Amino acid sequence: MIWKNLVRRKIRTLLTVLGISIGVAAIIGLGALADGFQEGYQAVLTGSKADLVLSQPNAFDISYSSVDEALGSEILVMPEVRAVSGMLEGFVQAEDIPIFFVFGYPEDSFVFERFQIIEGDGLDSPASSRGTPVLLGSGAAEALDKHVGDSLRLTDSVYRVVGIYQTGDGLEDSGCVLGLSDAQELLGKSRQVSLFYIQIDEKASSETLIARVERLWPDLSISNPGDFADKQLVGDVLQGYVWAIAGLAIVIGGVGMLNAQLMSVYERTREIGVLRAVGWSSRRVLWMILRESMLVSFAGGLFGLGLGWLAVSALGGTGMTFGGSVDNIRPGIIGEAFLVVVVLGLTGGLYPAWRASPTTAWRRSSRRIRSTSPPSSPRCR
Repeated sequence: MIWKNLVRRKIRTLLTVLGISIGVAAIIGLGALADGFQEGYQAVLTGSKADLVLSQPNAFDISYSSVDEALGSEILVMPEVRAVSGMLEGFVQAEDIPIFFVFGYPEDSFVFERFQIIEGDGLDSPASSRGTPVLLGSGAAEALDKHVGDSLRLTDSVYRVVGIYQTGDGLEDSGCVLGLSDAQELLGKSRQVSLFYIQIDEKASSETLIARVERLWPDLSISNPGDFADKQLVGDVLQGYVWAIAGLAIVIGGVGMLNAQLMSVYERTREIGVLRAVGWSSRRVLWMILRESMLVSFAGGLFGLGLGWLAVSALGGTGMTFGGSVDNIRPGIIGEAFLVVVVLGLTGGLYPAWRASPTTAWRRSSRRIRSTSPPSSPRCR
């Protein structure tokens, strides 16, 4: 009977399901992108083989951190330090991709040990002397359909692809790598880096180095890569957007569900009265309407899950997912989405279910029947 009630109002049911599914798809898609972005930053920082990271404190994101490049030579001469590498990160427009991540490293950086060149050569190869060289991530190369020897336009500058690399990190593989000086020119940050990666000698004490750095440069922050990655606020902001979308979905979907169910109850007032007359209890009618609401909500949730998966999968080949992929659609994100579905089903179904319960519906039906029944004939004397 529940299914029959929903099917006989196909358009209304489909519109309600569609409204819920869009909200669920937004939660699934944005949640996957946020998780992929956060994991990408973790991989970039912890995979650098650095022991410490020196950066500007309280920066919203690595891209907004700025440290004087000259500090690198001062850090390198410290007795505890084995190697230092600056890193500059930013984002520009790359042909058809509006937000494209750029990483700048010195050509002799130890960070390049984690880069696997799958096609072409590195930045220090002889071929890099012809034009300004750029290394392109495998994901970016696929999205832009680029190969070694092709040109790549970043904003108003043109670069020559000398190699294609792979690190296993979706965020890094969807961007490109330039020499540090070329990245500084492109991003307009002359003599600046986003951070310094520091490797410590095996016999040295990191606490001694940290104390010295904090004393010399109190306006900077030094920590291990894992702690630094946890302090990045951009992932938290993206998660905030996910819950903002969830709240909006609850409000819009809840209102749509409430309206649809109230209209259904109003149209079936006489039918509910008949059910009461044939022996249906108040609780049984209430649960019938509530189960209709929950069924519509879960149908919207399942459809939204598929829609979100398709959206993330389709965006995966465009280079605009910041490392997010369908692999990031994990049980936690699905659980968050279906928590919203349950809330929608309850908020949109409880009040109409109460209105449909025989204690109220039967009285409305009885009043309507009495008002439409013909007047009784006068008693004959």
